[in-house]
Amino acid sequence: MNIRLYSDCIVVALVSVCLVSCGGRSEEQNNELAAEVGHLNAIQSAYIAHTETTRKLPQRPEDLLKFFPKDVDATKIFTSTRDGQKYVIAWGTDHRSVSGDKPLVIGYEKKGEGGVRMVWTGFGVLEMSDEEFSGANFAAGIQP
Repeated sequence: MNIRLYSDCIVVALVSVCLVSCGGRSEEQNNELAAEVGHLNAIQSAYIAHTETTRKLPQRPEDLLKFFPKDVDATKIFTSTRDGQKYVIAWGTDHRSVSGDKPLVIGYEKKGEGGVRMVWTGFGVLEMSDEEFSGANFAAGIQP
């Protein structure tokens, strides 16, 4: 694993720990959130690994399959555990392109839960309110 990929994975893990441990949520809500963050982190990590290994941007879910850990169920990973819908993902987007003060949204939960959704951005996986989400910077090919 090269240094850039390794550092990207560390950042992903740190953001996940903060998202799950911060806030006044119940244990059940934290477990649901942890599953959601885990899905999006796994997709993001596989996306980064694919890009670094092949020097090409993934174009569809099948491009990531060999980059998931063996214990990841690829038939379920692309579906939100909270809203039960497939994640919206801007395939072919360069996750390294970050500009301005708004993170580039690459993928997200279609509906989320309780007025918030988990969003995969160029800065990592974030939780956004509906208001934050509506004002976000979206990758080409996706529009809520």
